[in-house]
Amino acid sequence: MAKKQRQQRILIICTHFHQDRSYKQEKITMQTMAGLHVASQIDTEKYDVKLYHESYQGPYDITQPDQADLVFLTGLQKDFDRMRQLSYIFQKQGSIVVAGGNICTLFPEFATEFFNAVSVGGVECTLEVLRDFESGTLKQIYRSPQTQVSNYIVKYELLARSGIRPQYHFVEASRGCNFKCDFCVIPAEGANHATYRIDTVVQSIERAIATSPRFSIRRLFPLLFFIDNNFSNNLPYMTELCSYLKKSKKIRGWGALITQNMLRKRDMIAMMADSKCKVLFTGIESFDNDFLDRHNKKQNKSNLDNVLDDIRFVQQQGIVLTYPYMFDPRISSVAQMKQEIQKLVELDNLTFPLFFTTVSPLVGTQLFWESAQKGELLPNLRLRDLDGQALAYGNTIDAHQDYGQFFSLLYRDTIQLCDRKTFFWNLLKKTVKMGLNHPVAMYLFYTGSLSHINESKTSSRTLIRNYIGGKDVLDPQYDRYPPNITPSDKARYFDPIAITDSNGHLSPWLKAYQPNLSSREQVA
Repeated sequence: MAKKQRQQRILIICTHFHQDRSYKQEKITMQTMAGLHVASQIDTEKYDVKLYHESYQGPYDITQPDQADLVFLTGLQKDFDRMRQLSYIFQKQGSIVVAGGNICTLFPEFATEFFNAVSVGGVECTLEVLRDFESGTLKQIYRSPQTQVSNYIVKYELLARSGIRPQYHFVEASRGCNFKCDFCVIPAEGANHATYRIDTVVQSIERAIATSPRFSIRRLFPLLFFIDNNFSNNLPYMTELCSYLKKSKKIRGWGALITQNMLRKRDMIAMMADSKCKVLFTGIESFDNDFLDRHNKKQNKSNLDNVLDDIRFVQQQGIVLTYPYMFDPRISSVAQMKQEIQKLVELDNLTFPLFFTTVSPLVGTQLFWESAQKGELLPNLRLRDLDGQALAYGNTIDAHQDYGQFFSLLYRDTIQLCDRKTFFWNLLKKTVKMGLNHPVAMYLFYTGSLSHINESKTSSRTLIRNYIGGKDVLDPQYDRYPPNITPSDKARYFDPIAITDSNGHLSPWLKAYQPNLSSREQVA
């Protein structure tokens, strides 16, 4: 009797550096979807497929790597160094390593220095990669336009099979966004809005519910969250999808990411509420006119005068509005930032921000190239520093040290920046104002307002950080390399990627990609 041939093993890792630069897990599952969508392109009858998510499951143990034939790596821009580290580990044991994500899409030739192959654009590259892997003809670069969306059913059963158990069903109905915020990587990648077929989305939702554990909340009381970059970009499409959500007897509630201009479309908001929408995440990001103008937030300017009334209407429908809040140290002093936080505490009907962030000049964005041209970037800036927390600019209103001290409170003990009594008293009043006829909304309003406060309390108290790019502490993973590594391999795979040199000039690898900026419109 012939011996059964071993299935080839494919490992997909969503890499992650923890936000406070410590070595721990966060139990965050949303980013897992990138890996799951790669996995959903693979024939799981033919291959043994495993997912690993460093945020949810903790840093991958490089001392006991899986014996995988093919490894896919993905991550956010700040995680690219982690992708390089893991690439070294797997290539040394003979695995083929393929990488995707923002840096690979914008700087593919540079990325090939660290991986066997890179994927540019959407996950649809996966099928071509597999075909060439099987024939032994792997290329260095694979391309699939961001707007070229194939219609595949997401294999949600792979999450539980890999030990990943999200609280909600995360669903993607579309990709991309048509707005052009200067700090966003989406327009830099040319990722205009594109939708999946409605029937494909419905089948993926049904599969997510059906493959959940039988007596779990996800099976008995399914809640969905659409992780689309802009769920409201195509209103006829959104309306058709809402019709399904309303009619479905299984789905109990859902949420999505929308742009601020959508809040003024009250008929659409009412329609979403009627289809069981419970929470919306929107890019309010700032109430400062100067901030909105500088960062090309046209979608926010259109309803700025009435946005608080719009928010009030949204929440009267039983929908909780959550949002991030952003600071730009080039236009706001520390005192002004503190005043804005107090204003957020006092505003009626508004939750406290889900998280705070500073505007990072993410590599490849319009903001990055303009900042580089103006000489605004700090010297010795590293890719790891572009995480929304560390200071990246030299031309700030206040001294760098003052921002470092402020950020330390903002990200490690936010409540210290508020009057504690006022914060909780106003939160109680606003929660009750949501209305007893919306108990789920009241719960989401209260817990959402405390999300950043509670998260800041879990930040590491042992790491000493200054929050200044180029000088801040690095994650422990940078020093956890094999003892027998050569100096050249350590520099190639474990030293942080440099953005600027000691004089604040761009690193050589970036100069090859630098556009000719004669006006904002050339990049917009």
